[in-house]
Amino acid sequence: MDHWRQKELTAVSSDEETPASAAADPARQAEARQALARFAKALEDLPRAQREAFLLHEEAGLSALEIAAATSSDPEAVKSRLRYAIAKLKAAVNDG
Repeated sequence: MDHWRQKELTAVSSDEETPASAAADPARQAEARQALARFAKALEDLPRAQREAFLLHEEAGLSALEIAAATSSDPEAVKSRLRYAIAKLKAAVNDG
């Protein structure tokens, strides 16, 4: 979660349970669902190498060097893929 905050991305739960403040504001709930949908679509639309690097970094917690080793890629290429993926995902979420 801290990784997302640092990158100005916000994790949104897709569960039906929501905090009381969000439950009281249907517009906020709708906005969160739309942002989640935009994020999911943007993640799906990323080039395979960027999506793979992003998911390995965020979901598996691998460093750029570990991703490079796992994918037989150059560490600088992995850093670039992560940077582009994060920029595209952030733009997709914020363009709502």
